[in-house]
Amino acid sequence: MKKLIINKLALILAQKRIKITQVAKDTGLSRTTLTTLSQNKSKRIDNETLNSLCNYLRISPDTFFEYTPLDFEIESSIDNITSKIDPVDGIEEKNGIVNLDLLIKNFGKKVDTLHYKGNITFYIEKQEVLSGKVLFENETTIQNNKNKYLQDLNEIMKDSFLVPEIKEKIDYVVLQSIPEAKTSEYSLINEGEIDFSFNL
Repeated sequence: MKKLIINKLALILAQKRIKITQVAKDTGLSRTTLTTLSQNKSKRIDNETLNSLCNYLRISPDTFFEYTPLDFEIESSIDNITSKIDPVDGIEEKNGIVNLDLLIKNFGKKVDTLHYKGNITFYIEKQEVLSGKVLFENETTIQNNKNKYLQDLNEIMKDSFLVPEIKEKIDYVVLQSIPEAKTSEYSLINEGEIDFSFNL
């Protein structure tokens, strides 16, 4: 489970039009550390790093962080994988059903679980994934996203935390379910298309 206390480093750098390489050069902080922080992948940030960033960006810690009392648990799976090969070009098309469950907690207490379902398609040639996409059912998705907790979640939390977490969960089950994705080091997040049919 992830707590929704995130940093806004990526947003602040974009607003100020500063690149991570420049921050690393000016502050002496590791580029790897800054990249991990900007993607909200770090488990913690030490006081010295926070102090350096706040001084460099001329902001306070309360500007650097964003908080909501909501926690999200995300589970995903792929079912009913089928395969067919085009006799002309030899490209294999794999299809399946993606299931996504979004458990919402408010101050640690479960308040709702949203279920999403969609279609996943991959095109494979010579054991190499050419492209992939996920299309979630539109009607169910729209109804789910009328959920008051998702409506109340601010855009920073959605864009910087929730959507990337959902994409990572889907990417993980893709790697477990479609061997070619693993062998070709294919990432649906970076190279494929995920259409949620909504704006979270």
